[in-house]
Amino acid sequence: MKASLKRKWVKALRSGKYKKGKYQLRRQTEKGDVYCCLGVLCAIEGVKWKKEKALATVNYGVSGDVGSLTPSRQKQFGIDDDAQSKLIVMNYGKGFSFNRIATWIEKNL
Repeated sequence: MKASLKRKWVKALRSGKYKKGKYQLRRQTEKGDVYCCLGVLCAIEGVKWKKEKALATVNYGVSGDVGSLTPSRQKQFGIDDDAQSKLIVMNYGKGFSFNRIATWIEKNL
């Protein structure tokens, strides 16, 4: 991952601008949109979101993938499968805060 993108992502995660969510890159809720850490990365890079209606919620994905980055996005952002898997576990499985995830990104990407 390029150092400039990493700094921009870490800053966005710590900014308080993005509400943390689970299981989707971006999801519309009654209180506004929520993002996973990878969704924040997509947002700051200006990806075009695609609405995916699932049950009673509206999810937003990129290239039809709503829960993780597609291989082409991984390559674009410089994130390998292992890093993406760890980020997903931290965000979804362990429920880490964006600040804690940002610290991991600083040290490991």
